[in-house]
Amino acid sequence: MKTNISPFSFAQTYYTILFEVNQMHLEKRQIELVAFCAINGTISSPPVKAAFISQFKSSKGGVNNIISDLQKLGILVKDEYKKIRLAPSIRMDFTGTTGLSVKMKLIKEND
Repeated sequence: MKTNISPFSFAQTYYTILFEVNQMHLEKRQIELVAFCAINGTISSPPVKAAFISQFKSSKGGVNNIISDLQKLGILVKDEYKKIRLAPSIRMDFTGTTGLSVKMKLIKEND
């Protein structure tokens, strides 16, 4: 079990689990953008968007399409300053000491 991982890797793992548990089957690049946005606070800022494009070898058009898809799903929203951010209901701070514990229980239905 890893105990010291980067904030980005932790965010990526967290959102992968969150979306799968909620049966939202996002693509790898979409989860990467969500995690990147969680760490950077927004994806609207040109330097942040350029960093994502560079780090993940994406095109500007491709990133804009992913942003649009995530907005349609309600994962990304515009704030009062027109910045694109994660929806408040799934926003987390990954820069501090954060832990993740998942407990699942199978409940059988009575016939």
